[in-house]
Amino acid sequence: MPYAEVNGTTLYYRVKGSGLPIIFVHPPLLEGNNFDDQLEQLSDTYQIITVDVRGHGRSPYSKQR
Repeated sequence: MPYAEVNGTTLYYRVKGSGLPIIFVHPPLLEGNNFDDQLEQLSDTYQIITVDVRGHGRSPYSKQR
């Protein structure tokens, strides 16, 4: 599973496809998996990136505010 360390915070993300990148960021109380359909359907043409924000999905809470 891909994780990125960003300013002392660990974030889970997924990347699929190639081409012009499109980043999907979910609203509060949801997670990046909410974009599974977009990830599958658009990845033939675009590079799709989904992120679980802090404390959601596979991204843990952090001490950062």
